[in-house]
Amino acid sequence: MKKRTIILVVMLFVAVISTKAQQSIFVEEVGGNLTEVPLSSVQKVTFSGNDMLLYKTDGNVLTWATSNVQKYYYGLTTQVKNIESNNISCLVYPNPSKGNFNIDYQIEEKSIVIFSIFTLEGQELEKRIIDNTSYGKRTISFNMNLVPGTYIVKIQNGKNLVTKQLIILK
Repeated sequence: MKKRTIILVVMLFVAVISTKAQQSIFVEEVGGNLTEVPLSSVQKVTFSGNDMLLYKTDGNVLTWATSNVQKYYYGLTTQVKNIESNNISCLVYPNPSKGNFNIDYQIEEKSIVIFSIFTLEGQELEKRIIDNTSYGKRTISFNMNLVPGTYIVKIQNGKNLVTKQLIILK
C-alpha cells in the first residue's frame, strides 16, 4: 500500500471511531437560518393556521411562520472530532439514506470544493469538484447505488477538510 493510502485509511478510521451521531429535526428558514432540535427533546410538531409549532419536552414551543420555512426534515447528524474545519460547515441528510442524499455546505470564501465518498476500506467511490464563484450556503445532491453499510463523506477546499459518516440502509 502506498504511504498516502495508508494515511487516508488511518484518517477515515479515526473519523469513524470518534463519530457521535444524533437524530434531529431541522428547520431551514428562507433566509438560510437553520435550527436543529435533537429528536429526544421533541414532543410533537403541528401546523396551526400559518404557523409551524414544535413542542419540546421541556415545555417550550418553537414557532415559525410557514411562509418563512424553506424546508424541514428529519436527519441523523454526525460530528467528526479532530477532522473538521471552521471554514467549511456541512450537513449530510437524510442520514441514514437509501442512496439519495444531500450535502448542505457553507464556505467562507470563493473556492473549489471537492466532495468524495469513500468506503471504510478507503476506496473512493465518487468524486465531484465544484468551482464556487461565490461564498455562502449551497446544496449538492447524490443519487448513488450503494450497498448497505457505513461510508465516509469528505469535503475539502484548499487546506480545509470536513469528514462525515454516511449510513446506507436498504
